[in-house]
Amino acid sequence: MYIIKKQQKELSEFLNDGRIPIFNSLAERSIRPFADTQAGANATMYSIIESAKVNNLNIWKYMNYLLEKLPQVENLNDENIFAKYLPWS
Repeated sequence: MYIIKKQQKELSEFLNDGRIPIFNSLAERSIRPFADTQAGANATMYSIIESAKVNNLNIWKYMNYLLEKLPQVENLNDENIFAKYLPWS
């Protein structure tokens, strides 16, 4: 319940912007072919790429950015540290 309260603004953002879908069925369908391959690594990577597409990012630049910045993150146990690297940030 703590996470829901902590993310309440983000979870209810679709109420403020009609372009945001209530369900993520499209994203889930797009990663389904990868879900059963090599654990979840491929699905996770594909999910990041699909999220970048939805947010109109240049995927090549975004992935390069992540690969340059994330290895420099000092406290990987801090769940809040990754928020600034998400595609919609």
